[in-house]
Formats: sequence, C-alpha cells, structure tokens
Amino acid sequence: ACIANAMLLEGYSVKFETLQDIEARLFGSKNKADVYEELAKVDIMILDDMMSDRMSDYTYEILFKIVDDRYKNDKTMIITTNMTDEETGNPKTRQAERIMSRFWEKSLPIKCDGRDRRKDNSAWNR
Repeated sequence: ACIANAMLLEGYSVKFETLQDIEARLFGSKNKADVYEELAKVDIMILDDMMSDRMSDYTYEILFKIVDDRYKNDKTMIITTNMTDEETGNPKTRQAERIMSRFWEKSLPIKCDGRDRRKDNSAWNR
C-alpha cells in the first residue's frame, strides 16, 4: 500500500487488488473485456496475497490473463504472496507453472520473513 501511495503521488496510475476482488468484479461485470483492459493498461498493478486462497481453474485463467497481458506489454506488477520458496520454485499445476514462468523471467523476489506486525499489535497477544 505504501508503494502504491508513493507511485500515485508521482503521477502513476496504480491498481491495488486481490485476485478475489478481481474475480468478483468480473463476475458482476457486463463487459469483462473492460475490466481486463483496465488491469492491463494501469502503470502499476499490485496484486495482494496472490494464490493465498483456493485456486479454481477459472481463477487460474483470470490470473494468467492478467499476468500474461502485463508480461507482453512489459508493465510493472508487484505481487505479495505467502507462497513458500518451494511453491514458487516448483509449481504443482500446469496453470501455476505458466504463471510462475513469467515471474521467473521478469521478477526481483524480495523475501519478507519477519514478525507479523498484525499479530504483534493484536489484543490477542496481550
């Protein structure tokens, strides 16, 4: 979110969404092409919690379309995920492999494995 805010201040167009948000938008849209076009054209696409929920064939199709459109047009994507090194390096499905291969070519992975600030700041911790 901080990166998105900084880029907005610099004049870039930014979208910050989860895959589930995008799927809901597509489900409710009369023109799915408009949703995909918006996601393809934005300067910076931030996809939060990628593959954190159950992935259906349809969800894989959505994710592949978004990633592939941005890949082909050399558009910036920032991805957050809780996937392990094993999961990102050795995808279990053909769909995940197709998506990850595009990330492998054009990504700079940054591992963040510190403490969970949400948990640290929670009343459950007191």
